[in-house]
Amino acid sequence: MSEIETAADCSRYHLSRLFRKETGSSPYATLQDIRIRKAIRLLNHREDSVKEIAWQCGYRDTANFCREFKRRTLNTPTQARKQTQTHNFTSIHQS
Repeated sequence: MSEIETAADCSRYHLSRLFRKETGSSPYATLQDIRIRKAIRLLNHREDSVKEIAWQCGYRDTANFCREFKRRTLNTPTQARKQTQTHNFTSIHQS
């Protein structure tokens, strides 16, 4: 974010406020949504381990990835993968 702050010549706080005003979400929440959507695609179409998928989505800690995934989808990554055996799992829970 600091590169964006420099380029836009404004503070992180101001950029976050502008981002939230335009998108209705914080930059962090948007990043997490992007990461979880990528994880869902990978779980649906690859056989990589949950740890490998977490890493590919930018998480360096599998436990944090699993917590965030469950918070946003109401399923663990393993549960989501099992659901793909019958149909594609695509749901992100809107809280």
